[in-house]
Amino acid sequence: MSKSTVTTIIVISFVVLLLGVGGFFAYRHFSTGSGTLTVWTLPGNEAALRSVAEVFTQKHGSYKVKIVPVPEQVYEF
Repeated sequence: MSKSTVTTIIVISFVVLLLGVGGFFAYRHFSTGSGTLTVWTLPGNEAALRSVAEVFTQKHGSYKVKIVPVPEQVYEF
């Protein structure tokens, strides 16, 4: 085998390795889901929701939970 053939094989092997590793991490990123969940609640319920949010984020580590207290007047029609 000539030197250029060996170099070509090494370069192709390296590219295939990079594509495999990149594909693995892309699959992990897109298959697990991630983001921020926003929960609107009445003022005073934040502590209870925070404990539920902590359990949720322990089971689903790629998600964040944002708790937003909203005044009662917003809920009235």
